[in-house]
Amino acid sequence: MSDVLAKMLTSAEGVYPPIFSFDDVSPWPAGELERCVAAGLLRPGRSATVLTCPECGESEEVFLLQNSPTKRSHAYIRCAEVGLVAIAWERLRTWELTFMQLMDAVFAEVTLTGLREEIVHDRVWRLGKTRWAGASRSVYFARGLHRRDTWQVLKQAKLTPRSVVFVPARLPETDTRVDDMPLVIPLTAAVSWDNEVLHFDQSYVEAEIAGTLATLDSQTADKPHSAPRGSRLVVIEMLTREMQEHLRAARDHAVDTLNRTGTPQLLPRPQRDFLARKLGVHKSSVTRAFQDDEARELRFLWELAADLDRILHRGGYAPRDGARGHVCRTPEDFGTARFSVSTSIGASAGRAH
Repeated sequence: MSDVLAKMLTSAEGVYPPIFSFDDVSPWPAGELERCVAAGLLRPGRSATVLTCPECGESEEVFLLQNSPTKRSHAYIRCAEVGLVAIAWERLRTWELTFMQLMDAVFAEVTLTGLREEIVHDRVWRLGKTRWAGASRSVYFARGLHRRDTWQVLKQAKLTPRSVVFVPARLPETDTRVDDMPLVIPLTAAVSWDNEVLHFDQSYVEAEIAGTLATLDSQTADKPHSAPRGSRLVVIEMLTREMQEHLRAARDHAVDTLNRTGTPQLLPRPQRDFLARKLGVHKSSVTRAFQDDEARELRFLWELAADLDRILHRGGYAPRDGARGHVCRTPEDFGTARFSVSTSIGASAGRAH
């Protein structure tokens, strides 16, 4: 495993979402950032609001000033030693790793049935079921299981002993308060690069399962049953979350391109067949979900995702007199120009209907 991939997986155990600055990725080997982005592990994040001053080494807030004749904005930090220091736009770039991205990228090669579901907030997700080592397995992704509250998290998740739990990097400590601890496998041992493709080593996973759960499997017959199917309301809720996530990314992409080039660009909407594959449902389920009477907010978000001006307006970048967009001029503007898609857009959807 590459050092960058190991570092990225380990970062998923900590603050959410893990953010990598331009200064963080600059020392990476050539092509490593592009490989991570292409694999879906990283995506462009919000522009940095604090940077290390190249003159004094202190962390300073970033603010933007607009050149009146050209109407172009420029980034600066204020150094206590030398005054204003111009900052190249590329130093404001960041990349983030969300848990949804991580699960999508890592488990793309695994055939999972059932709907993905978060069962302990920001800690445990049910990914679905698959057949490994001759039996059906419930597969989970969890993070932060090295913390002291692991026993509480696992009890809340109600995992069975035959479950397989993947963590980004850090294994839980031995805890006598957890009866029948499920098998926990770090992704740092199961994931690697195969040229430019992220490879999930299912042979390794099956060997781990065979060694750990063989006795339990011999005692409990594997009962075949049909894969669980969520109701249409569940699919609508999942699609709504996906569109909220897309709109956050679309807003950040538009603002980033506006600040860097002077012209905002629209991030294309995800295709509905892509959403179906991502959620593990049939395309017809997605189509019916969009048509459902309860999907008013979902349809609103879908329409909003195609309207660049409204995306910018809801992000605090309302166009003025036909201009390309409003540019923040102070640190305060720079910080407050962000917004919560899940709240402000949801509220607007209610007013729209």
